[in-house]
Amino acid sequence: MTEHELKIWPDQFEATVQGDKRAEFRRADRAYTEGDVLHLMEWLPSEGRYTGRALDAAVTHVERDERFGIPPGYAVLSIEMVASEPYCTKCGCTESAACPGGCSWSTLDIVSGEGLCTRCA
Repeated sequence: MTEHELKIWPDQFEATVQGDKRAEFRRADRAYTEGDVLHLMEWLPSEGRYTGRALDAAVTHVERDERFGIPPGYAVLSIEMVASEPYCTKCGCTESAACPGGCSWSTLDIVSGEGLCTRCA
């Protein structure tokens, strides 16, 4: 899994947050693959700055096939928003508040943010 930091314009950011936009049309200048995470940072192009709002989205499918009208050098990425901080469904620990003595993820669904830590597995 690779995390990609990307700019996203305000109207597109809002549509993604609302759940209306579930795909990204991007230059294929990176090796996008299923399971990657897009860290989408809201960008104001007219001011040349970030707003400070961001979201994470998991790539669930990558399409590059020209038969579907996708120009060479571009990709359509199907995405699903990712929970802001994963948590253990059994004990409630998180990455920022691990179990006493420490733990890691035994299983983790990056879309829902639900997982099972090594202490609870």
